[in-house]
Amino acid sequence: MRKMPLFSILVALVFYAGTLAYAGDHSKPMTDDDVIAMVKAGLPDDTMISAINAQATNFDVSAMALVNLKNQGVSVKVIDTMLA
Repeated sequence: MRKMPLFSILVALVFYAGTLAYAGDHSKPMTDDDVIAMVKAGLPDDTMISAINAQATNFDVSAMALVNLKNQGVSVKVIDTMLA
């Protein structure tokens, strides 16, 4: 009878560890809002470009989104990297 609670705890721990491993492998793609946040934080263009190239992205590259990025202070160099 005492083996059942221990077994349940072990199963829960294995499930929890698996969930953490899965969550770490699937980070959220970078978006326009992330780029704007980096600009507002004062990060240099080269740092932002490295971040864009280092991970998955999901940018809105419609005309209005590009105008918004420019109005928010994103440089043409960074916008061109987002489009590439």
